[in-house]
Amino acid sequence: RLELVSRILSYRGEYDEAVKIIETLIDKNPFIYRYWNTLGLIHMCRNDFDECRNCAEYSLAIHPDNTDGIWCLAKAMVGQGEIKGALATFEKFLQIMPNCAKAELEIGSCLVQLDKPDHAEKYLNRAIEHSEGDAMVISQASDDLAFIYSDKGDIDKALNYLDKAEELSPMSGGDLDYTDALRCVLRGHIYMMNKHTEEGLKYFEKATKKSNRNP
Repeated sequence: RLELVSRILSYRGEYDEAVKIIETLIDKNPFIYRYWNTLGLIHMCRNDFDECRNCAEYSLAIHPDNTDGIWCLAKAMVGQGEIKGALATFEKFLQIMPNCAKAELEIGSCLVQLDKPDHAEKYLNRAIEHSEGDAMVISQASDDLAFIYSDKGDIDKALNYLDKAEELSPMSGGDLDYTDALRCVLRGHIYMMNKHTEEGLKYFEKATKKSNRNP
């Protein structure tokens, strides 16, 4: 199926060809919501959040409760900085797909950005509980929980969550050095926020070395 070919091309980074194929299908039948979702996904991969949102809105106009369209719309809103709107949209998704760990993670992250740490903590812990061992979900939720506990002054708990995140996304050499540098920045930030200045500076220096001194 051409729709599947378009998705495969987008996963391979061949976005222009993927767009051509799916737009041909849309021209033939613009009322198939799946086609709009596929086009929205491609635009999301290109970080073109305006076009992603347009596609999601077309999809939802055809089928208001389709979860792929709701997800695309929410992610586009995050990319556009509309965090409150994204939160409400992820909550709608969760109503349709209860106990979805990825949705709970996104809701938790939105709540962190909206400075609602206690509410965020609840959803992030639910995301871990419902993750079924998904390392990406557990790692990202643990990062957010580390910041929440750091803000509360519980440095030990914050560092424990950061340790968990690092265990699930090990870094060593090559292209992973940049991610390793970000982990050092996170750890340094936690120490600095809790007035462990010397220890924090050590991790910032490590981050600088791992990123080849590229800020």
